[in-house]
Amino acid sequence: MRCSRRRTLARLAGALLAVALAPVAGPAQERPQAPNPAVLQPLPVQARLSPVRPFAGLPHRAVGAATLTEEAGTLRVGIPSGTEGGVQVDFGEAEFFRLRFPEPILAADTPDGATLSVSVLGPDGKPLGSVTGTDVGREARMAVDFRPVGTARYTIRALRAGRALVDLPGREWVFIETGLPSGFRTSVMKDGRLCILLFWDEPMLIRIEGGPTIEADRMFLESDGARPLPARHVRSMRIAGKGLGSFVVSEEALGLSGTPVVVVGAPRLSAGANGVAVGSTDRSGGVRVDTGPVPSVLVSLAAIVEARQGKDGGTIGVSALGGDGRPLGTISAIDEGESFRQQADFSPLGAETLHLRLERQGKIVYDDVVDVGTTTVEPGLGASIRTSAMEDGSLCIMFMWDEPQPVRIGGGEPILADRLFHISVGGKPLAAEAIGGLEIAGRDFPSMTLTGVQILGPPKPH
Repeated sequence: MRCSRRRTLARLAGALLAVALAPVAGPAQERPQAPNPAVLQPLPVQARLSPVRPFAGLPHRAVGAATLTEEAGTLRVGIPSGTEGGVQVDFGEAEFFRLRFPEPILAADTPDGATLSVSVLGPDGKPLGSVTGTDVGREARMAVDFRPVGTARYTIRALRAGRALVDLPGREWVFIETGLPSGFRTSVMKDGRLCILLFWDEPMLIRIEGGPTIEADRMFLESDGARPLPARHVRSMRIAGKGLGSFVVSEEALGLSGTPVVVVGAPRLSAGANGVAVGSTDRSGGVRVDTGPVPSVLVSLAAIVEARQGKDGGTIGVSALGGDGRPLGTISAIDEGESFRQQADFSPLGAETLHLRLERQGKIVYDDVVDVGTTTVEPGLGASIRTSAMEDGSLCIMFMWDEPQPVRIGGGEPILADRLFHISVGGKPLAAEAIGGLEIAGRDFPSMTLTGVQILGPPKPH
């Protein structure tokens, strides 16, 4: 009810975004009753950082007087009255970093003068840019500051459902009547410009002063005129506030091949030039790759996840996810010392039988429909994993190796193969773009590194 009430308030109030526009090289225009610039500058939190506290697989540190408390899978950042504080997240060399709140922080629900500043930091821990919002009644007045990278100029791009609505030069001030967004994302763009993205779960009504009135769910703030930054130059995000009491972080993600990678459970994540590494764990957990609705997704690993690297009895589950994030089917692999014993489960689709196919160098070497049984793979899981909604509506989860590996069907003799297909038979047919992502999670499994994600078309049935 609280979320519904807030969204209703947001709809009734409208989302008034007024951006003061000026020619890039021209003088700043005067705004009647302009707010005091000192109020809107990035929050100068100079207090020490607290010791590291893990959340969402990443190191977090309280800033200033803030306290960090994990609550039911979320992180509450408490800010004592009359003090400044927040949280800093260090995410390494990720392509991008995304942070989400459970719902927008509405100006109507925060006291006048409350301030929240989102700063992105470089390898030396110094700010590269920031967006700072101050509550001034029923709106948040926001300052965009890219001066640390050598420019006061930036571009505003607003989108709805992926379609560009405006692409305009912006100035220092941005005014949003409803308050702060559902989350932030930051990255260095391909041309070396710094980008801070504000996003909403639902389109918001936006009126740009001197421009059109639009409904948008994304607002990109992109630096202009600065020297290009190296790729993966943004290493941390700091969110600091005053007068908010507290705020809650519900989810964080690292970018890989333009796709969010989210931790599941206990593992630690680290991002580097080679991809996103998932630390081994003796507790349940793993990672989820969120693609949105697509026909097929392929996840590449740095190396085969070998059984001998983990603990006997450890498990790994590879799940194809639907658009709602729930499993459509799962291949469970149990560590048996020198091999993984796999069991397919397509029961969420109502499938009771399984089509198994093995290929080697493009040629089919095994092809049969069986009762849901087992396969044994030596020495471990594939170097690439692909899940697809097939053209005939069946679900396929495929393991791939660079070199042929011994695969046993049930208790049969080993067959050398470099492709292993698990295909559902019967049950509910899938839509063309039914795949929402891929999850790799288990218990007592070895570390692994995801090196890439590809969105592909559906494979054709044989």
